[in-house]
Amino acid sequence: MAATDSVRFLPGAVGERALLVRLRAGEESAFSELYAAYAPRLLRLLIRVLKSRDQAEDALQETFQRAFRSVNKFRGEAPMGAWLSRIALLGALNQKRSLRRAPQVDAPWVDSVWVTLEPTLVARSEGRRLLELLDRVAPEQRLAMLLTAEGHTAAEIAFITGEPRSTVLSRIARTRALLLELGELPPSSEVRSAGKKP
Repeated sequence: MAATDSVRFLPGAVGERALLVRLRAGEESAFSELYAAYAPRLLRLLIRVLKSRDQAEDALQETFQRAFRSVNKFRGEAPMGAWLSRIALLGALNQKRSLRRAPQVDAPWVDSVWVTLEPTLVARSEGRRLLELLDRVAPEQRLAMLLTAEGHTAAEIAFITGEPRSTVLSRIARTRALLLELGELPPSSEVRSAGKKP
C-alpha cells in the first residue's frame, strides 16, 4: 500500500478487529478514526450522566486518553463501543463522586444518575412525561434505560456495568413494565422500542 493510501474504519466486528490491530501498531490515523467513530455517541452519554457539556467534553478527552493508554490490554471481549462506554461511564461517575467529595462505593453505576434526554425529546410532551417517570425509578434502572436508548445490547450493558447479563435483562424488563404502568405509555413509545436490537 502506498504511503498516501489511507485505511478507513469499517463498522462491525471485522472492522473493529482491523482497527484494533492498527491502534496497537500506533497508527495515528487509527486513533483519529476511533475518535470520529465513537466520540459523538460517548459525548451524548457523558452529557446525560454529568448534566454539563463542559464537564462531558473534558470527560470525553479523558476517556480517549485512557483508551489509548490501555489499548494493548483490550482483549476484544466486548465490542469496542461497549469498552469505550465502560471507560467513559466509570470516569464520569468518578468525576461526579470527586465533585461531591463523597466516599467511593463498590458499584459506581448505582450512584444517583439523572437521565436527561435530547432537547428535541424533552420538547415533546411524551418526552417530558418520560423524564418525570424516569425520576421515579431507581438509579440503576435509569442507567440501564439510558444505555439501552443509546443502542447497547444487554450483553454490552452487562460488560459496561460489570453486572450479570441476566440482572441487566431483568432490570430493563422491570423498568419498561414499571414505566408503562406508571405512565400508561403507548406501545409505540421510545421506552418500549429502545434496545430492540437484533
